Amino acid sequence: MRRSFWTDRPRHVTRQEYNRYSAMMMGTIASGGLGAMLLVSSVLGMTTWQGNELAELPEMSISEALNYAGERTPPLKISGYLLASDPIPMPDEPDLKVIKGEIQVSAKFRDTEETRLEVLYEWQDQVDGVILSQDTGLQSSTQIIPVDVDVAQLPLKTDRTARAKLQYEGFSRTARPIAIEYQDQSFPLADLPTTRTVTPNVLRQYYPSGEKVTLIASIESGQTNKLVAPPGQELKILQGSETDIRKTGATARLMFGLTSFVLLGGSYWLGKKTARLRQSFVVRSNQP
Repeated sequence: MRRSFWTDRPRHVTRQEYNRYSAMMMGTIASGGLGAMLLVSSVLGMTTWQGNELAELPEMSISEALNYAGERTPPLKISGYLLASDPIPMPDEPDLKVIKGEIQVSAKFRDTEETRLEVLYEWQDQVDGVILSQDTGLQSSTQIIPVDVDVAQLPLKTDRTARAKLQYEGFSRTARPIAIEYQDQSFPLADLPTTRTVTPNVLRQYYPSGEKVTLIASIESGQTNKLVAPPGQELKILQGSETDIRKTGATARLMFGLTSFVLLGGSYWLGKKTARLRQSFVVRSNQP
């Protein structure tokens, strides 16, 4: 096809046709590469490694952990509900009690020259410590064990449904925005040029109290036993029970496998079509 794939094209072939050929070639490579990666991930079971790791560890109940006496144990798995003794209510949803939470309401200002982000409201808080319980509530639970973990390291769930809306100074289509409204609160905006575009943004994240988890930890005995990081490792908190984790991994493995066949099949079909188009270019370029 001559010297450069990107800049040179055969004779009697328009730039539009050659751009289409280039896009088809890149689509063939991209879909084939992604399909191959997903197939390898599925075959090697890269989505089931957590379940496989849990299957190899000894299991202990909270009751057994509380009654354990001896040296710090090797890594083991233990399931329960991760709770805070005094959970924090989310400011915009008092009934939602969390171990850690964060809310940020901001406005993004855009015009032809710059983009600027202004934070209008920000809140974040976390509890001092957490415990593992056999039940979802402290009042109903008779078996709880402290967990020695840095709460700041807990992964937060992002609420992608959180939305804010603009308030305008009038009802006309050209009315200027004057505030951002989130829930029942209004956050005024500074005076803005009428040509500036405003987009409201809400970042809402939290780690709920009472989440079902499986821990990979060690037991440290003392006046009160507690769960700590295994020697030379980190204490791991996995979402859900062991059954949930294994099921999620198996489902992801199946989806990766099916998606890889779809992508590889699409890459083969697109590659054949691209090859036919290339051959037609060669024929046309050889014409006088």
